[in-house]
Amino acid sequence: MVNEKRMSKTTITYQLSGLTCKNCANKVAIALKPYAESLEVSLDPQLIRLTGALASVSELNAVLKNIGNYVIGAEINVPTISANIALSDQNDNSQSERLAFFVTYKPLLLVFGYILLVCLAVEYANGGLALHRFMPNFMAGFFLVFSFFKLLDLRGFASSYGMYDLLAK
Repeated sequence: MVNEKRMSKTTITYQLSGLTCKNCANKVAIALKPYAESLEVSLDPQLIRLTGALASVSELNAVLKNIGNYVIGAEINVPTISANIALSDQNDNSQSERLAFFVTYKPLLLVFGYILLVCLAVEYANGGLALHRFMPNFMAGFFLVFSFFKLLDLRGFASSYGMYDLLAK
């Protein structure tokens, strides 16, 4: 519900939680567009910058609750963000992208490596590498391990799955 009187014309940056992809960021931006003169949603870091907000944070969170598990949190000090952005812009982009890739995918690579080592050990115990035996073992390990990730955040998995699967919608 948009307030009759306009809130201040200032720009305020808030923490935002619940974003998992660019689709989530776009969904939040579209849902909140009527509630501010302008807004920007950032995925990394998860922030939302509102200019000329037409609703309170609690009203915006009520709107977000209807579209997913997104929550606007505490207000962020803008000079701190600008300083961090300025520092990150000075770094070599390709090096920081490689570092970000390994930081993001480190758990996945570790799990993949662990499954690979276990399957290779099984093959060694069976007297040598047989691809027809190795691949089913590897796929079984892969699917078993990754199925447990759903259990870490069952509600989050269900809401994320509902965005991509036609039957779940």
